[in-house]
Amino acid sequence: MKLCCNVVEDMLPMYFDGVCSEESAEMVEAHLKDCPRCSRVLSDLQSAISVQSAVVDDIKPLKEIKKKWKNRKWIYIGRGICIALAALLLVTAVVIGMWYFSYAKYYHRLTRDMERNSSAEVTITSAEYSLVKDGYRFDVNMPFFLSKSAFVRVINDDGLILFFYPEVGGEYSFWFYITDSDNHAYSVYLKSNMTADFENHKFPVRSEKEQAHIQQVLYDRQDDIVAMLNAVYELWGIDLLEYAPK
Repeated sequence: MKLCCNVVEDMLPMYFDGVCSEESAEMVEAHLKDCPRCSRVLSDLQSAISVQSAVVDDIKPLKEIKKKWKNRKWIYIGRGICIALAALLLVTAVVIGMWYFSYAKYYHRLTRDMERNSSAEVTITSAEYSLVKDGYRFDVNMPFFLSKSAFVRVINDDGLILFFYPEVGGEYSFWFYITDSDNHAYSVYLKSNMTADFENHKFPVRSEKEQAHIQQVLYDRQDDIVAMLNAVYELWGIDLLEYAPK
């Protein structure tokens, strides 16, 4: 039986793959001997398959490169994360060190002195040290982590209150909370000569009459103020007037 070209062309892929029957293969081969056209079709089919195989073979190295790059990418990302974390830890350590050694350590020194220099019991809460001694209550409110919200307070039995604050570098600022005979209260900063410092601390704004009245209250309570400053010196060895403006 002689096959026409159209039938042979339909059979060529199966013939090429070797999946057609033996009889069909013999018929196709007999046709190809006498038909240049179908022979060219078979040749083109063989070339196309060869090119496709070559392309697949060329892609394999690219896939290997892509796989290696993907693995290295995660390695680089991991290294980047480790470097970033190390830098963050370093910056955090520097910030904590600066905060502690320039500020917080002075409050810790005060609490250590309270425990060391007094035979009285020091009451300690999570954020405050308190000591009652010789008619005075000494409170140290410790700074929260990386904050500067701490203070030191001294109170006597007559309601005189002293606040002072360790500053960066080891200096101190301070002010008194005093009341007059009419029970009016005033916040007062002192100069080294025990007069009120209105020049550097202009708020709240005081009239000349108020300033004169405050100076009189300071004079009337001078003994109490001096006694409280001496109590601070005896406990902590700090002469606050040394840090007051001249």
